[in-house]
Amino acid sequence: MNFICSIKIFAAYIAIVMLGLCTGAFLYMTYSLCTVLVAGQKFSAFSSGFFLQGIFEVFPTVLSLCPLFISFYLIRHKEIPWYSVLVCMILHLCLWIFFIPALKEKLEISVYKNKEMQAAVSLSPGYFRVSQDNRYVLYYSEVDSENNASGVCIDKSKSNGNVFTFRSEKPAIFQDEFSDPLIKNTVEMPVLLKQILKYFQKFTVSSYSRCSENFVSWIIFSSIIFAFTSVVWIKNISAWRLVNVLFILMDYIFVFFLNFFILGADDSLFQKIPILIKSVPTKSLLVCVLNIFIFAAAFVLWLISRLVKENSPEPAYYGDDL
Repeated sequence: MNFICSIKIFAAYIAIVMLGLCTGAFLYMTYSLCTVLVAGQKFSAFSSGFFLQGIFEVFPTVLSLCPLFISFYLIRHKEIPWYSVLVCMILHLCLWIFFIPALKEKLEISVYKNKEMQAAVSLSPGYFRVSQDNRYVLYYSEVDSENNASGVCIDKSKSNGNVFTFRSEKPAIFQDEFSDPLIKNTVEMPVLLKQILKYFQKFTVSSYSRCSENFVSWIIFSSIIFAFTSVVWIKNISAWRLVNVLFILMDYIFVFFLNFFILGADDSLFQKIPILIKSVPTKSLLVCVLNIFIFAAAFVLWLISRLVKENSPEPAYYGDDL
């Protein structure tokens, strides 16, 4: 029975990683295809280049979120033995340490080539486009391969509707994530979602940057994954499943932002951290110690909870199915 339960946790782990990678890469690919889409042109449903780029971009985020979803799985499946969970988390840490550098080496060149292709997209003529400051309405009669446009401009700030022509100009609206402002107005992400994804993007950049340094620096940075696995040990801290879910989410968010703000020395919020922390020669070493402490604290809390339950009558789990 324990062997079957052990197989279930490893199968769930593989499924979470693969599903997370495929979902993240597909969403990244779809959004990237929208950024290069130009009004009047055919939309491409699939791009292998963007899909590989998506795997490259979302892989660190998927691995950081994996312990979170494993914890949710374990809340529902309490029969999984603790040693199987421990082995699974050790394998997860090894996957992070050794696979991230390998992925960077294999996919980084193709990702940069794909980004160069993404930049070489020109607008299509025959459409009205509004400038970012909403002051001008522009009609492009001709657009060359370098996005130099010619056409007619209407200045909406003038009461008499000042109209003039322009030739071979590159307005500011082209300097954007999207190739066409008409597409941007339709598919641009909400501000909150964009802000959340920006943090994960910074996490991805930091991960690939650190794995390019010496191995010791990479191991110290990888302690954040060690801290993320602490959520596994607080999965049954309460008899209420919803409370356990809230504790897991708070633990994950705390670990993420603790590492983000201490390592992000250039961030304005870092200036609010006491001068004692700033005086530490190596911030990375400080974060490593804190990450290990978080994991140890969660493990000790789980151990105490386990000992208490073994020496107490079987409690009623209000979240269990009747």
